[in-house]
Amino acid sequence: MRIIENAISDELIDACIEEIQGKKKQDVWGISKWKWGVPLQQAYRLTACLSNKPDVHNYNQIRNETTRHFETPASNINYHVWLPGSGIGWHDDDNYSYGATLYLNDWPPEKGAIFMWKEKYTGELNCINPKRNLLVINDCGEDHAVSPVLAGEDMGLRMSIQIFSVKINPDYHE
Repeated sequence: MRIIENAISDELIDACIEEIQGKKKQDVWGISKWKWGVPLQQAYRLTACLSNKPDVHNYNQIRNETTRHFETPASNINYHVWLPGSGIGWHDDDNYSYGATLYLNDWPPEKGAIFMWKEKYTGELNCINPKRNLLVINDCGEDHAVSPVLAGEDMGLRMSIQIFSVKINPDYHE
């Protein structure tokens, strides 16, 4: 895992949070239960993470400001809003060139939703607490998971941006 602090501008973080807040009462959210495969959901009974694409302006700004951290530009960017009880089971994102999480808000460890990963070659278990503007990049297929959110919505919502780049098949020729 690569961990980068202050990955994008504070203005863009604020714009993303404002967009999420503005979409709270709109019927524009997908739910992880319908989108994610079984391995991502099997660890927890409730995997209700909401997802939505950023508007065109924020999508392009996120892509522009994060590109310097990646070898290839992002091909998929989504907001994720983690509801109480939601988490994600162990997986490796190996079907992507990289998978990355950009945290939009600070999140105390006593509220759960801890990002955990196992070092690729040693199996050593690590964890990190979500922190505003912290970017975690998995570009070598390390196993990782998120512990369940323990707090209710009255304690706030854990918000992040998921960023992926599809693998390019070097053997493919048009």
